[in-house]
Amino acid sequence: MRKHFAKTMLMTLVMLTVLFASAFSAAAESNLYEVSTDDDLSTALQSIANSADTEATIVLKADVNAPVTAEGSYTTTFGVGGKHITVKSDEGEMKKLSFPWYGILNGDCTFDNVDVTGTRLFCNGYHTIFTENGQIHLSETLYGGGYKTTVKSTHVEIAASGYINPSSSSGLHDVIGGSYQGSVEGDTYLEITGDIQMQSGNHLNPGCMKGDGSSGDGRDVPDVYVGGNATLIYDNKNSADTASPAIEGTYGCEMKGDVTLDVRAGRVAGIVGTEEPVDKSIICGNLHIIAGNPAYENTDQVLRLGGNWPIIGAGHLFAAMPGAVGNYAVNGDIVIDTYENVWAWDKGGTPTDDVPAIYGALRGDVGGSITINVHGSHVEDITGADSRSNA
Repeated sequence: MRKHFAKTMLMTLVMLTVLFASAFSAAAESNLYEVSTDDDLSTALQSIANSADTEATIVLKADVNAPVTAEGSYTTTFGVGGKHITVKSDEGEMKKLSFPWYGILNGDCTFDNVDVTGTRLFCNGYHTIFTENGQIHLSETLYGGGYKTTVKSTHVEIAASGYINPSSSSGLHDVIGGSYQGSVEGDTYLEITGDIQMQSGNHLNPGCMKGDGSSGDGRDVPDVYVGGNATLIYDNKNSADTASPAIEGTYGCEMKGDVTLDVRAGRVAGIVGTEEPVDKSIICGNLHIIAGNPAYENTDQVLRLGGNWPIIGAGHLFAAMPGAVGNYAVNGDIVIDTYENVWAWDKGGTPTDDVPAIYGALRGDVGGSITINVHGSHVEDITGADSRSNA
């Protein structure tokens, strides 16, 4: 009797285990969608929207295009509100997820082992990650915020390789942390650590933009702002010869919180807290510029300041030119930290006659204090504030 009972219990446990495993497998499979065509992708997104699950994975078995929006063929969209979607390629060759013309995200996304291609991409305030396993190829600008709309906050991490706005004919902005012709109510966060080619001299900042830099694009557009704190991390160390963006805290956007520019390695056309116009580019909180990184000291991971483009807290190089009017406002404190891997000329070479310097303020009005901490950087002059500044 006891043997029969034990045998029955054992069989019951085995059946329960099998049922549990089957249920677990079915649940896992219900979150995974394999797609081979554009229609498959649209169907998968609709299924994810209808599902109670908040996490899903889409596996690309072929190159596909993001669905066209109801507004017409010039706008495509991807994602589901309230859901996080991871996109991967099937085994073998990396597949493409293409956003013809403008692409707009509608939910949190992680692009892993996939090639994201398109023209302009608006992450629309959603948490967006491009992993180091993938690639990104955009002929124009990537925005962390919305397209002509205001979003709550932004968070973009780009560890992938590829290019973003590599041509001089594609507008004056490379990557923007905030919105295009819109604002961000809270914080912005933009992190670039991948090997990304970008048009040199174009703008890279964590704020919002009234226009794309083309003639008249921002005319009659309401002022834009970032309501919280803004953070930019730039560590494009593998693209010293293929990218040299102009990095700034704001370029015509009111930054109502603190601004942090953490620029670790790569080549840049200067690092400044405030660019023109003088009456719009205002930092209401504190400004912290970190140039270089202690982990890269005495290594080949160099932060190269191109041309004579300096590091400036309040103001910018053209603010000192004849005819310039007004001072640039940072209402809080300015702290500039620089490290040994910052070079104003080629490492191991000979300085030229006109090499970049460091200014706490150059035609700046600073509400708090200015602190400059230089840890062995290779620059020309170091100036707390020029004679036209108020601090």
